[in-house]
Amino acid sequence: MMCTKTQTIVTVMLGVTLLCTSHGALAQVPDYPWPLAAHSQGNIQLTVDEIGGFGDLAMRYGGEWFPFPDPITNDSIYGCVYPRGTRNMFITGRLRVAAVKGSDTVSSYVPAWSGDAGNYNSIWTIGTLNNSQPHYSPDAHSELDLECVYYDTVSFQDSIIWGWYPYESGWHEAPGLVVTQRSMAWSGALIDDFVLFHYEMTNMGHKPLENVYVCLWCNNIWGTGDEHLTGFLRESPVPDQCGNIDDINIAYSMDDDGDPVSGAFGPHSRRGAVGVTLLGSSAESVQIGYNWFLWDAARSQDWGPRRRPSLDEPFRSFNPFFAFPANELTLYHMLSRPSIAYDQLFAAVDHTGEGWMQPWPYADLIAGGWRSTMYYYFGPFDIPVRDKVSFTIAVVGGDNVHNDPLAHFDPNHPQEFYDQLDFSELATNARWAQWVYDNPGYDTDSDGYCGEFRICEGDTIWYKGDGVPDFRGNTPPPAPFTRILTEPSKITIRWNGFLCETTKDPFSNLVDFEGYRVYCGLDTRRASLSILSSYDRENFFRLKWHDLGSGYGKWLNDEPPYSLEELQTIHDNPNFDPHRYTRDYPLFEGDSVFYFQMVDANLDDLSSPLGIHKVYPNATDPGTDSTLWTEDDITHDYSRPLPKYYEYEYVLNNLMPTVPYFISVTSFDFGYAGGRGNLPPDESNPLNNLTECYAQTSADTVEAYDLDVYVYPNPYRVDADYHERGYENRAGRIIPDRARLLHFGNLPNVCMISIFSLDGDLIGKKDHNFPEGGPEAMHDWWNLVSRSGLAVESGLYYWVVESATRSQIGKFVIIK
Repeated sequence: MMCTKTQTIVTVMLGVTLLCTSHGALAQVPDYPWPLAAHSQGNIQLTVDEIGGFGDLAMRYGGEWFPFPDPITNDSIYGCVYPRGTRNMFITGRLRVAAVKGSDTVSSYVPAWSGDAGNYNSIWTIGTLNNSQPHYSPDAHSELDLECVYYDTVSFQDSIIWGWYPYESGWHEAPGLVVTQRSMAWSGALIDDFVLFHYEMTNMGHKPLENVYVCLWCNNIWGTGDEHLTGFLRESPVPDQCGNIDDINIAYSMDDDGDPVSGAFGPHSRRGAVGVTLLGSSAESVQIGYNWFLWDAARSQDWGPRRRPSLDEPFRSFNPFFAFPANELTLYHMLSRPSIAYDQLFAAVDHTGEGWMQPWPYADLIAGGWRSTMYYYFGPFDIPVRDKVSFTIAVVGGDNVHNDPLAHFDPNHPQEFYDQLDFSELATNARWAQWVYDNPGYDTDSDGYCGEFRICEGDTIWYKGDGVPDFRGNTPPPAPFTRILTEPSKITIRWNGFLCETTKDPFSNLVDFEGYRVYCGLDTRRASLSILSSYDRENFFRLKWHDLGSGYGKWLNDEPPYSLEELQTIHDNPNFDPHRYTRDYPLFEGDSVFYFQMVDANLDDLSSPLGIHKVYPNATDPGTDSTLWTEDDITHDYSRPLPKYYEYEYVLNNLMPTVPYFISVTSFDFGYAGGRGNLPPDESNPLNNLTECYAQTSADTVEAYDLDVYVYPNPYRVDADYHERGYENRAGRIIPDRARLLHFGNLPNVCMISIFSLDGDLIGKKDHNFPEGGPEAMHDWWNLVSRSGLAVESGLYYWVVESATRSQIGKFVIIK
């Protein structure tokens, strides 16, 4: 990888204000009655709140958890979920800060943090580098930047913070901090397993803050069981790099055994881990600490690793607790003495020789899994008055830590169990988080320093950046604009790829579009989607032999791919065929030796009606300057005018009209091994534009021809095993009595569906509201649950559908 110098990359240096208003060029979203925001672009789904927290759920009456509806993606987010769509919930986190302010020890954390009260719109400013989205911003760094400001500038007496401890006064001395937070997430295959958080912390008080320590206080989600483990991964070997080892320094949480079912892992087993790690800061150097504690309700005791007392460091009582730093003084005592505690898995092992106190009498129970709290902290920083510091952390997921569903754990000899765990995916994703934060081998500030590199088998491998944050990762081309047209037993998928085929990758600075893939599945899980068709350009990588002397050499690919026509021109042969020249039988041309590799499958036929084809095959490319487009050049079928030249179509025939189909069209690039490369091909996430549709008459046609509503299955038979046959609850996430569905077809765009008993009692009601139409507007369902929340009994029922133009009535039977 070559170290290149380009223009300075803008780092995140955001202005600070005491209110959460719009900053920079990021946009605001329409008014939304939630203070939470969420990242759901990649493989990790994460809620973010406006006062330094992440991974929280909303809570309804009675303490029951329910998902947060993301206002941007409309996804239901269950806090911190990994992998995406599994509902495997992991940690919640809070930002805590402790410092010395004059003669006082002060700290900030929820609920001392304050923000601007109000709705989503008044708190968050957003941006995306995806120029196909309405909140596109040239100042964004990721596919979703979320920014807010919160502060702790007012001292006050508050029993909520400390007052529930009888020995504490409850006085909160404000440190005078204002924090600007920007979180960022991506969907590219290599960079979709983490969310970055960049913080700028400004001292708005009247005294300097000295020896400031920052803590990420992380809990496991309530209601996910108590079989949790926390640990710290210091380092990990680098695959295929001459035995090199990278520092990882990530504190993680995971399940104790991966939740096997009947001796095997299933699709919802919690095999992975999610953790937090520091990527960098404005300080020249910081120390990192990690510790954990837990609460035993049965014994009304807490416990966690504590350092053995010494003459220099006598034992500091956290009275009435042992390990929980319950007030500002004990919190600062713990943070200001950074150390890395042993993993929870090793709680029953004696660590006195390493400077830790004796294990707890019940440590064997702790080691086997317990709901623990971990804290990851770093410092010190000094923040003079009106000055600021910055730092960036990542919330990182890694799957497949648990690989043996039958692994035996012995709390007194845990090493064997630990050795069979696989943290390689967690480590790889943490590396990529670091590389996105600070691109390796890239001189961001043009001072001649590109970072650090290693030499492995003659290759120069950059593994650290220049210390200036970039917040830039390779991303796939934007997903295309899509629209779905439905008919009985037929679905037509159309999309426009203008932005896919003309947008530069921010990492390689190349227009790297390669092709499209059409996916279809019967539910929303990524594993259920299958590729129906694919198109990619006919092009080839040209690899050149580089002689290293003494009989050694290697093949290098340091150029973007070439089309067949370009290769015929370069090699001055109109009949040149790159397929003839392989690694075993290369092309010798003067002093150069080449061989050629196809990029993807070279499926470039766009003429067959059975595959991906052009809607307007005779259209010409009008170029990228929209001011030169004529009315004949463009289509108005999307949210903006787009050239007909980039309009594509794929048709699915002979479909079952009663089955929901989930359709997605993705774009992918060719990757790049030159420049700052070694980037594999990347594809947009098929879940991000997944559309549910039915092969039924469209709602517009229903209204135009005044077609009659129908219901199915009728009768509904519980003994028909619709679930086992794949018609209901395919993901298996809902209990059977709540997964039953009676379907309505031929609905108009807007109507009211009512269900009545034979006696005329209103059993259920549903507002069917699709004023803009869409591929699902003709269809709706009822889950056979009454208004009182009870499953309905066998019997005959009436349905009524009322729209602006007519009312319809029918009946159906339920047989249990």
